[in-house]
Amino acid sequence: TKWTLSLLNYSFETADSKSASSILNIIVYEGRRIFKDRLVESTAYTKLEDSLIQSFSKFKYTCSLESSNLLYNSLQVQLNPDGKPMKKSNKLVQQIVPEFKKLIQTGKKRFEEEHQSLQILPIAENYEYLAKLDRVLCQDAGSLLLVGRPGVGRKNLLQLIAHMNGMEFFSPKMSVNYSEKQFRADFKYIFNIVGVEGMHLCFYLEDHQIVQPSFLEIMNSILSSGEFPTLYTKDELESILSQIKEKASIEGFKGNSTYEYFSQQIKNNLHIVLSMDPTSDQFLINCQSNPAIYNQCEVIWKDSFTQKGHDTIPSLILPKAIQESKNYESVRKVICMIPKNLSEMDTTPLLYQRFIQTFIAIYDEKNEEIQNSMQRYGKGLSKLEEAATEVNRLSDAAQRKRVDLADKQKQTKIALENINEAMSNSAQEQSEISTLREKISVEEKEVSSREEKVNEKLESIQPLIDKAKSAVNNISHGDLGYIRSMPSPPPKIRNVLVGVLRLLGNNDSSLKAIKKFLSQRGVISQILNLDAGSIPESTLEGVRTHIKDYPESFDPKIIRQANKEAGILSEWVTAMVSYARVKKAVGPLELEAKNLKLKQMKNRKYLEECELRLENLQKKIKTLNVELETKTKDSARLASELKKEEATLVAAQTLLDKLSGEKVRWSEQVKELRRKRARLPFYVILSAAFMSYLSSQPEGYRHIKMEKWSTKLKIPEFDFTSFMRTESDLLLYKSEGLPSDRLSQENAIVILESIQYPLIIDPASQATNWLRSHFKEKNIESTTFANTRFTAILERALRFGQILIIEEVDQIEPILFPLLRKEFIIQGPRKSVHVGDKIIDYNDEFQLFLVTRNHDIQLSPDSSSLVTQVNFTVTRSGLEGQLLAETINHEDPTLEERKSQELKKEEDNKLELEKLETNLLDILNASEGNLLKDVELIKSLDEIKENASKIHDSLKKSQEMKEEIENSRNSYRPFASLGSRLFFLIQDLENINSMYRFSLSTFLTIFRNTLINTTSEASDLKSRNRTLSVELQRVAYAYFSRSLFKSHRLLFALHMCHGIYQKDFSEDEYNFIIGAKIVDVNKSISTPSWISSENTIPYQTLLSSIPTIADEINFEDATISQWLSNPQTLANVPSSFIQNHGLGKAIVLAKVFGPDQLVPLMNRYVCERLKLESTTPPPFSLATISETESSASTPLLLITTPGADPSAELEQLAQERVGEDKFHQLAMGGGQTEQALILLRRCAKRGEWLCLQNLHLVVSWLSTLEKELSMIGEPHKDFRLWLTTETHDAFPIILLQQSLKLTFEAPPGMKQNLIRTYHGWSSQFIGKGSKLRSQLLFVVAWFHAVVQERRTYIPQGWTKFYEFSTADLRSAINIIEAESTKNGTVDTIDWQTIHGLFINAIYGGRIDDNYDLRVLSSYLEHFFNPSILSRAQHMLGDIQVPDAIERDPYQSIITNLPSIDEPKLFGLASNSNRMVQISMANGILSGLKELSMEKGSARTTFNRERWNALLSPLLSFWKNISVKHSPILSAKPHTRSANADPLQIVIENEYNSSLSLVQYINQSLRDIHGVVKGNILLTPDIQANGLALVSSQVPTKWEEKWEGPTSIQSYLKQVIEKTVSLSSLLQQSTNLQTIQLSNLFTPNVLLNALKQKIARESSIPLASLQYLMATWSQNPSSFITNMSTNRQQLTIEGLSIQGCDFQNGSLHPCTSDAPALSSIDDGQFTWLTKDEYHQLHPNFTFFKMPIYFTPQRERLLAECLIPVNKDASTTSWILSGAALFVNKESD
Repeated sequence: TKWTLSLLNYSFETADSKSASSILNIIVYEGRRIFKDRLVESTAYTKLEDSLIQSFSKFKYTCSLESSNLLYNSLQVQLNPDGKPMKKSNKLVQQIVPEFKKLIQTGKKRFEEEHQSLQILPIAENYEYLAKLDRVLCQDAGSLLLVGRPGVGRKNLLQLIAHMNGMEFFSPKMSVNYSEKQFRADFKYIFNIVGVEGMHLCFYLEDHQIVQPSFLEIMNSILSSGEFPTLYTKDELESILSQIKEKASIEGFKGNSTYEYFSQQIKNNLHIVLSMDPTSDQFLINCQSNPAIYNQCEVIWKDSFTQKGHDTIPSLILPKAIQESKNYESVRKVICMIPKNLSEMDTTPLLYQRFIQTFIAIYDEKNEEIQNSMQRYGKGLSKLEEAATEVNRLSDAAQRKRVDLADKQKQTKIALENINEAMSNSAQEQSEISTLREKISVEEKEVSSREEKVNEKLESIQPLIDKAKSAVNNISHGDLGYIRSMPSPPPKIRNVLVGVLRLLGNNDSSLKAIKKFLSQRGVISQILNLDAGSIPESTLEGVRTHIKDYPESFDPKIIRQANKEAGILSEWVTAMVSYARVKKAVGPLELEAKNLKLKQMKNRKYLEECELRLENLQKKIKTLNVELETKTKDSARLASELKKEEATLVAAQTLLDKLSGEKVRWSEQVKELRRKRARLPFYVILSAAFMSYLSSQPEGYRHIKMEKWSTKLKIPEFDFTSFMRTESDLLLYKSEGLPSDRLSQENAIVILESIQYPLIIDPASQATNWLRSHFKEKNIESTTFANTRFTAILERALRFGQILIIEEVDQIEPILFPLLRKEFIIQGPRKSVHVGDKIIDYNDEFQLFLVTRNHDIQLSPDSSSLVTQVNFTVTRSGLEGQLLAETINHEDPTLEERKSQELKKEEDNKLELEKLETNLLDILNASEGNLLKDVELIKSLDEIKENASKIHDSLKKSQEMKEEIENSRNSYRPFASLGSRLFFLIQDLENINSMYRFSLSTFLTIFRNTLINTTSEASDLKSRNRTLSVELQRVAYAYFSRSLFKSHRLLFALHMCHGIYQKDFSEDEYNFIIGAKIVDVNKSISTPSWISSENTIPYQTLLSSIPTIADEINFEDATISQWLSNPQTLANVPSSFIQNHGLGKAIVLAKVFGPDQLVPLMNRYVCERLKLESTTPPPFSLATISETESSASTPLLLITTPGADPSAELEQLAQERVGEDKFHQLAMGGGQTEQALILLRRCAKRGEWLCLQNLHLVVSWLSTLEKELSMIGEPHKDFRLWLTTETHDAFPIILLQQSLKLTFEAPPGMKQNLIRTYHGWSSQFIGKGSKLRSQLLFVVAWFHAVVQERRTYIPQGWTKFYEFSTADLRSAINIIEAESTKNGTVDTIDWQTIHGLFINAIYGGRIDDNYDLRVLSSYLEHFFNPSILSRAQHMLGDIQVPDAIERDPYQSIITNLPSIDEPKLFGLASNSNRMVQISMANGILSGLKELSMEKGSARTTFNRERWNALLSPLLSFWKNISVKHSPILSAKPHTRSANADPLQIVIENEYNSSLSLVQYINQSLRDIHGVVKGNILLTPDIQANGLALVSSQVPTKWEEKWEGPTSIQSYLKQVIEKTVSLSSLLQQSTNLQTIQLSNLFTPNVLLNALKQKIARESSIPLASLQYLMATWSQNPSSFITNMSTNRQQLTIEGLSIQGCDFQNGSLHPCTSDAPALSSIDDGQFTWLTKDEYHQLHPNFTFFKMPIYFTPQRERLLAECLIPVNKDASTTSWILSGAALFVNKESD
């Protein structure tokens, strides 16, 4: 009907639409829209399409929609005859796609001019999508449900179509606290537009805007009826209706009321469009809860682009330069391939587009770098080529000059010969002249000899006179003036001056004469110019006498002391006297020298005459020389030019030789750059893929994907870090606090380079601290979403371009969506964005970083693609690097400094080398003219080359030093590696209990403390490492085990040991111990004679699982057989065995021969391995913890269990430390959350203590508490926050990690239980009544302890855990007090009332199992009866109730109780502890198995490689066990036999069901194998089965057919075994006498069939047969009078018993060394009527014993009557937990 009616929306008026084929096209098109658009899978599309076309095939119709490129829309505007546009029609008109595209482009242009830019990809499917949107929105009441993933463009496409349809587009502006109040306000505005103004409006609501479920409920109501209930008040509604009343009348509305018109207007004019992500957890819930969404909306399902669209997108986004490259098609294909290669990840269309945009950003940057480098190298090489050309030119020119020079030199030689001939004629003249010169020379020598003698005489005195004159010359006129100024110079000075005057020829020695002399000008010159030879001899003699008369005046040392100037003059006088004397002595010699000179002058005159003649001869020669000079100059010029050119040539060649290395390297570099440019797109693709898809993934996954992609692209050398950053950048990041591991470096690059805002997953806050350091020079601010000023902070950061860090993010708030989507409003240069209901200016400097400490954050599907998730969750290798740095910083700080220095030095050298090379290139590129003539240039090039050579040598030395440092660092690596392994072993604990979560910072603190506190005298690093390792293990276990419950401490220790000492167990051994080994047991293995039948199968399983163990251990050895054959002493391992095989092997054997001894053996093993005294951590008190470990910023989380309450200890501690007035407690759970926050802020500010109790009751509020703690900042140093809680799976991870956790458990055992009870009762309370009351209080306390502590023996004690609490005890006391007050004596107490209230209202009210109720009833009958109080009857054990009122006798009994309970205290069998030990061991091994299982995506998503690795052993196991019985895999169901009895029918049905199950399992496993091998497609069923098996769980589909063991190996094994057994039973089912119930899938059906057979054969009504009876040695008729001996019986084999021993057909108490489970003889089972039951022989007692499927007692099969001795009490068997079991295996 809808299909038919919707055809009215199409226009049939045009010529194109009136033909039959056109009409059929419309029908098909509309059918596609109605049906196809809401389909999900492509296979469904195909089926629908085929069905549609086939439906019209009888009309010989061929669909031409695609071939003719047609679609239908209402956007075409027809023109009136005057050319003006007509009113737009709502009819859909046929149009070809190219015209529609033009129409859309025009509309898009107008929209962007009026509003904002639209991100619409011009691909075919988007145009088709636009037509689909228009088809709905153009019609009244047209609403849509758009289902799709982020990035398909729903919003932009819808905005465009709404605009082109002339309707307003409205979407809620989300603020931080947007709620229904704002939602209602928005709809008042909307209803005014559509209901009052009558305009069409498109209301768009996305997933992130549905912040409250009521929003969709409102949408549902509006879609259904056009009403928004309770939107308006009565007055508001009346006002609105009055406005539109007239309008309704004008339009001729014929409804019943104006309100009806208003509703109709709303429904017609409001177009609701809901946009939802189908992968959201809420999608189906929202649709199912609000049916109008699906019923009233047209659905368009588009979760991704089509293959064609996907492949087209790169061509639409990538720049033209890339598209024009030669390898573009390869690039495009690789880009398209990357998302397809990530099938296991959520690769949305938005991420795909971000990936391409990231590619463009990186490509542009890297391509520019390469282009610049190529340009520089190219210019440099060009210059070198020019230089080489110039060298060749110079070489040719030099050769030509050599020829010219040879010619000139020949001419010069001829000229020289002419000169020589002329000069030979003057040789004679020269000879004569030479003779004369010799003669003159002899005379000169004689003169010289005389002068030398004179000089020799004067040489001895000349220095003295020169010295004296020099000193005198330095005397200034002023200095003499000082002497002159003396009234009477001292005698010594005067004597000196007198000597001076006399030498100067003045014999007046008066003072006046002296002063006159001194006052004259030129005194110094007069003295210096005195000629010693002119001084008369008399004067000299007088002066000599004067000197002798006054020797002190002429002694230099003495006279200088008197006056310096006088001393100088004194020395001059003495020197002149001596000089004059010598001068007189050499006078005759001077005279001889004078005569010789006169003779010489005559000879010289004759020589001049001879030389004149020679001169005339030389003039002739000169004329000849002119000619020679001309020729010589020409030769010299040519030689000089040649020499210069040859020098230039040599220099040029030398330069080219020096730069030859650069030339080769630059040429290779250019080639490499060309290759790199050719491969650059692929490098960039890998980088962009890494940033877009892998940054959220762990390190291992990143490595696998990058290795796979780089190998596929044939660039295995690619490294993301080195491609994106230099070593210098990474060193800078490290100095800023970024961890130096590879993961952190990669993440830092992604954070800084991502085109999206990053969400940083930072559990240890290391990245956040680095960000603050990295941007410390900029304007940076931190906040949280919880901050009341968040919006204002965001607005300010956007306006002023701040860096904003939003911390504690647990989801993306809706207010951020416009910003994260970058929905900018651009108006000219102004850019703005919506923040709530405001439009805020956007500064391009703005940066946003979202940070969370939650490593398991789960973003909604619509928000996860809007951010780049960067996962800083630490990895094993990354943490090892951090711990290595920590260790070295403590142990050898200089080593780490040296490493950093060497790295920096190396990087600096590399940068310097690069700088030198750049300078070299720049110099070459900047040079002008002839390069070889630029001397300064060549000098610079030489210097650069020399420096580069030095740097190369330095780099080589640096590399050697780095290797040396790295070797030294690696000496500490074993300890760091241990720390890393230990941390991840601790992290595994969260898989055991969600409360076991610990932060990296906590572990780092423990690691550092270990380094600080561990002192050792080790002389070598190896010993030091060993000491540190032992201490770290011990300290870590002690610290973290106190945060664990007792049942998990041994588990933790074993997990530690296995993680650290993996060689203690082989892989097969460990898997065997924990039950993870999948193996087909070889039952043909022979067993030693000493091994019991019960241990045969376990022994064969051992050898099948660990084939090598038979070679390692001799099971026939007497010592080993004696040890293993006695389970009681199995924990006492022979020392020889430990020495040869170790304790690990002993644990393996204990799993087989003494599972109850596993716990003590494992305890011993871990204590020895971890050097522990006990697995119990060192005792602690809250006082110690508070004093030594707590801080104001670290909450103390006390994890409690029922019966353990640390409140009293905390109260006492608080009173002692801070006082009662500064300690505040608040019990949560009753609306106290606001009060808690107020107290928290106040206490943090004042430094008080706050305790918030019972946080498990307000788990949903704890995220608020967590954020409040982060906002406190720096609390008062005395502030302490105490938190108490019970375990809860939803407890916030961050709060757990940042808290110091302590577990509190009630000590186990009767003694501790009673102590706790009596500790809560004061002596006054106990003694305030009668003795009867005190006794009853003791009995109640004892009873309460018994029912609580019996839980230790689950499932034998109780079948499950019951929450018996102190509230039950209080209620019991109230009843006892009432009875003791009302009835004062034992005999008058109403015991039945007590029993009834206890069993029906108090304790029994918690029990839901009839057999547990039977136990409780037996306890009540035993403890609450007169005999107990009268001391005639003991409590269980040897205890009697004291005959006293006061407290002490009761307290004494409690004190004397043993600390370890015996089973008899509870009435349990003596061997019950063995079952407890086995149960404990099974729990530990189960936990170890859980910890050993792979975590992560392989268990939640399909991953072919991991599935193959994890499931191959299971598939092989199934193949091995099924191939032995291959016929059953193809067998046909058995046809029911005619006249078959009920037993036979059951066997036949069982067999057929088993065949169905086996074949279904076989097919399931074959399908999984096919998927793993890539042979078949993955279906939801295969994926569900595979995921279950990967998690070691039985698939749900299998369990629906048979609920068997939880172990997948046991499940498969039993399925085969049961099927084979049923096949055998089928052959004998016609006369079935004996059967083993464990061979059946539903043994309860067989017992009912036995009942039916008895009823049929004995003609007894079926309903009368009510009791199943088992006998062994006698026929049932012997126990019942008048019972037929022919009653049908069935012998049942293979049953086991627990709680008692079965011998000779009767029950007996167990001994303490009896097995936990014992086999019983085959018994005969039959059914009795109620009458027969009452006729049972009085000499026998019959015990109603339950039969369970397994010892876990989870499923009851039946109850049977077991005959016991007449005198035996059935109560003892009830309390002992006696029961039968079909299967021995617990699972």
